[in-house]
Amino acid sequence: MQCALRRLERHEWRETAQLLRTLADWTDEVVALEARCLTVTADIERIQRGQTTMNLPLGPAVARHP
Repeated sequence: MQCALRRLERHEWRETAQLLRTLADWTDEVVALEARCLTVTADIERIQRGQTTMNLPLGPAVARHP
């Protein structure tokens, strides 16, 4: 982010726009990873409680790994 701010100060708009798009892409990836982690955590908690046989499907990450 500091790099993007320095580029703005030097009026390097095109490069700054690309850096901000990259940052936005990374942010989207982090949000997706966080959502997957929450799904896996919920699946693990259900497994620990023995609730995997009660119409509670496992998330895709846990279902792939027996």
